[in-house]
Amino acid sequence: MADIKEPLMQLDDQKLEQAQSHIVRVLVETNFKLSKIHVVFRSIARAMAVVSQYQKENLRKFYKDFPSWFIQQGEGNCGCIDPLRISAEGLYRI
Repeated sequence: MADIKEPLMQLDDQKLEQAQSHIVRVLVETNFKLSKIHVVFRSIARAMAVVSQYQKENLRKFYKDFPSWFIQQGEGNCGCIDPLRISAEGLYRI
């Protein structure tokens, strides 16, 4: 749990740093601050990728033993109306 909170805290810090860099860029317009913004963007994207990987991994663990009855139902067992099997009168062709 601690290793999940760490990237989230890092992401929040980097978003705050990005906002501060943006304000400085607007006020000062220096090349150093502009290059710093790109570095912050990349690090935010990296942190979001880590968070996304954690979420995907947890979803895989959760759905690993999940019953897949909805996949194995096959055609016609779900209770849905198939428009290709309905005639013009609204009756099923058998």
